Amino acid sequence: MSQPLDHIRVIFFDLDDTLWDHRHNQEAALAIVHRELRLPGDFSEFHGIYHRENEKAWAKYRAGEFDAESVRFQRYYRTLLHFGLDDPAFAREADRLYRDIYPRQPHLRAGAHETLTLLSRSHPLGLITNGFCASQNTKLETSGLRGYFRYLVFSESAGSPKPQPQIFRYALSLAGCRADEAVYIGDDPVNDIRAAQVLGWRTIFYNPEDRQQACFATPPDAVVRHLGEIARLLPAFT
Repeated sequence: MSQPLDHIRVIFFDLDDTLWDHRHNQEAALAIVHRELRLPGDFSEFHGIYHRENEKAWAKYRAGEFDAESVRFQRYYRTLLHFGLDDPAFAREADRLYRDIYPRQPHLRAGAHETLTLLSRSHPLGLITNGFCASQNTKLETSGLRGYFRYLVFSESAGSPKPQPQIFRYALSLAGCRADEAVYIGDDPVNDIRAAQVLGWRTIFYNPEDRQQACFATPPDAVVRHLGEIARLLPAFT
């Protein structure tokens, strides 16, 4: 499924789980934290509870109910509380260690470097990502992705997370273009695709697990299962 993607002046990407393999890297970092701090429960159970509490905390951040510090604290505090450990200082220590380890993990989605190399030859590239500046910058530097991007838009510095429209408007102001002259590539149907569509952006849904797309009131301009497929769309970007 695709529609013509002409008159595009700038290409923006999501970072986590689109280019940088957040799920793989998160699990690797959590395993180290669990082992080093001898956290409660076996790792499989701990990972499941952490994932649940992390998603809850980020949902409140996107809704404007939590600030960055609240996300960092609550995801570990609530996880440890599940195991009967009510220790705010220990929760902060666990999160401090995790935030040092997590963004240094090396795993990228297949084809990330090759795709960015091709696209950067014809268009300026940008990122729009929910995340904390220090962590996201570390990911970009240690993974070798930083040099591809002219525009970096982090929710913490932009003052607005996806799917709120302000962060997309901020990105357009940096790039100096209209919404219909920009394309956004991401893996989340709501926070990436629908959020960009509302403002008139062109969109490419990165869907490596081939998830059902019934949630789209308006289909994205293109759907790809591998980042390498985006390069084949390159002629449409001219």
